[in-house]
Amino acid sequence: MKKILFIILFFSAGYLFSQDVKVFETSNDFTEIMGAFQRRVHDASRKFKYFVRNESPFDFEDGKEGELFNKKAKRTIGNKKYFIFEIYDDENVSFLFFVNREDSKSIVFFFINERHGEATECSASEIDKAFALYQEGD
Repeated sequence: MKKILFIILFFSAGYLFSQDVKVFETSNDFTEIMGAFQRRVHDASRKFKYFVRNESPFDFEDGKEGELFNKKAKRTIGNKKYFIFEIYDDENVSFLFFVNREDSKSIVFFFINERHGEATECSASEIDKAFALYQEGD
């Protein structure tokens, strides 16, 4: 599954990094921000047919990840430990990211309307299963 997500992200990378990014929430409180992220993921799952979930490294300070954000977004994020952002395209694709700056990790939900590889059908129960996997891994 990680290989499939990597392929999708690899081929989408040029496209993704040319899009505007919307920063939703920032916080130093894990419980608060994770609750907000779960609500956003559930909302997105109602708009799309499939999702892929992945955990990946995310270096906010360096590399292409740092190029994602304009000055306003960087000010919004500030020095907060956690933030949520989205890259969205005309109701066909949505990437929803939860970033932990302390350990440079992220959880990514990639939403699509056409099935690709290991994509899972969107439903509240499947989303909850995906979050349970994350919580068990901590």
